[in-house]
Amino acid sequence: MKEFYKSVGNLLSMNENNKSSVVIVLLLITGFGIYRLFIDGDIPNNVTTIILTLSSLIFGINSISTVVSGISSKYSFSKTKNINENFNNEYDDLI
Repeated sequence: MKEFYKSVGNLLSMNENNKSSVVIVLLLITGFGIYRLFIDGDIPNNVTTIILTLSSLIFGINSISTVVSGISSKYSFSKTKNINENFNNEYDDLI
């Protein structure tokens, strides 16, 4: 059960590879939108929605990572980490 929670946490984490893939998809869809603009004279609504969603995702990830890095550099969380490790070690058999 513990491995399941770790794997779900890994899927939800946003590492550099996931950020890069979001940027690549955004560039590809933007290119497709520009292509459709030249061919049809209009960008489809679905494409503009996807572009806005991916742009908001990138903005949100960068904003949150900036705030978290600022807070973590200002405060030391080593005591909290030790408390969490002790808690996990004590209650390992419950998970």
